Amino acid sequence: MSRSHLINGLLILAVGFITIHYRYIDGLLFPINDHDTLVVGMVQPYDRDKVVGKVSALIEGEREQEKRRRD
Repeated sequence: MSRSHLINGLLILAVGFITIHYRYIDGLLFPINDHDTLVVGMVQPYDRDKVVGKVSALIEGEREQEKRRRD
């Protein structure tokens, strides 16, 4: 489930991840919560969709476990 916000009639969706590139290194940034971001450094070649899918699944699994602990 993704978070979203409605501000002045505009729908702002939560960011799943951001990719930055510098020379030969890609940085994949995954927001964990309002204060933390996971940074994964990758060197080509790699399957971006596979990496993003696996990391996103791990993050979502951790969020679900944390929610169950609080309940």
